[in-house]
Amino acid sequence: MKELLDILSEVREYIEGDWFLGDGGLLGVIREGRLIKHDTDLDIYLLPNAKINIPENSHLKIQNYYMDRKLYDDRNPPNKLNKWLEYTSFIRTQNLHLNRPQFCKLASESYKQKGIKPVFTKYSVDIYQLKINNGVYVYDHWPNFFFKKDEVEHLQTNNSLGFEIKIPNNAVNILKRQYGDEWNILDKDFKYN
Repeated sequence: MKELLDILSEVREYIEGDWFLGDGGLLGVIREGRLIKHDTDLDIYLLPNAKINIPENSHLKIQNYYMDRKLYDDRNPPNKLNKWLEYTSFIRTQNLHLNRPQFCKLASESYKQKGIKPVFTKYSVDIYQLKINNGVYVYDHWPNFFFKKDEVEHLQTNNSLGFEIKIPNNAVNILKRQYGDEWNILDKDFKYN
């Protein structure tokens, strides 16, 4: 967890505008008052007015990946991922109407040109730039995943990680929406879809 905390603590200095910790990081902060053990990434959401300006000489780098941007410390070795599996997973999320043979065929036709070699490290922060659509904040790749205005405007400050972060209002409602009514019960077999 130290690697994630170090990255998150440092990147806060480079964010201009409003942002908040979400998903598993938010779950850990609200449920346990810390990050979830064995978590290898965090998710931060930037509101439309926000951007990250990392100096060129920083060891923090950003890689544009399939559905997000990965923030990582380039002093650590790259993550060893199955590039084909990563790409087919991306293709599948973009083509939910296709069955397995269909999305695998589609992926094989474009993999050589559009496959991305991951250079980000095992511990990374996923960056999602939100936009306003029909009165809610959404991310392009998941239009059914949303934050209401009252959840992300006038964010709360939290110090559970040993430094100040922003979290959304009504975090429990968001966690229920993402993880179900039993969000506060540790489920070691949980798989996020």
